[in-house]
Amino acid sequence: MFVISTVTGLTLGFVFATSKFFASLDTWLHEYGHAIAAAALGGRPSKIRIDKDMSGVTHFSFKRNLKLRNLIVAAAGPIASVFTLVVATRMALAGTSRTFLVLVSFLVISVLVTTVRSAFGWFVGVTAIALASLAVTLDGGAIPGIDTSNSSLLMLSICVSGAAGVAFRESIRRIRWDSADGDEGKIASMLGLPEKLIDLFMIAIHIACLALIYLAIQGLAIDWSNLASSLVFESILQTLGTWWRQIAP
Repeated sequence: MFVISTVTGLTLGFVFATSKFFASLDTWLHEYGHAIAAAALGGRPSKIRIDKDMSGVTHFSFKRNLKLRNLIVAAAGPIASVFTLVVATRMALAGTSRTFLVLVSFLVISVLVTTVRSAFGWFVGVTAIALASLAVTLDGGAIPGIDTSNSSLLMLSICVSGAAGVAFRESIRRIRWDSADGDEGKIASMLGLPEKLIDLFMIAIHIACLALIYLAIQGLAIDWSNLASSLVFESILQTLGTWWRQIAP
């Protein structure tokens, strides 16, 4: 069920990237990625604004303005949704999706109170909390005679994978133009590299994260710290070979 809901969410998010539901979730995670990266590096996120056109901006400051910090914070936004999906997958496979939703709800509340300064941003955050609360409540058997034990798993996988699908499509769409307005453009400017090279790097990160999710679901990467081991690579090659034989004419 987790596999089906995750694939469904990724597909819906990728195909319907302009839908307000998935796009607003991706924007929220995107801006939260900037904020959490800034805070983790010793900065101070001061304000997050999310607008109805699905655009957003995160304001933060550092005591010392170092290029490496700014690079990491800029990169954290575009990969936030797919990275969240990686974490959600690990939690779901461990049977702790309900705990993950509860923790996320508390995080959303803290971000809303401390940094979100737009009405639409609050609307998205409150909606996410309401959906998470509903899923956790249904998990507890709130409806007699109906099996709702997988509600938190379904809610988690569809919402997060949908946001990741939007982010993946956006990373591909950015190859069509060069602009200093987006995060990729800012990274390219700081590094003095062509933006298309940064766009391709972001796409590669998305593909790598999706590959890790696939391997985790297949049970090939339970210990990701040993991903470079020959045994894991052998298992990956065997799986890819089997998959290719199934689809090859």
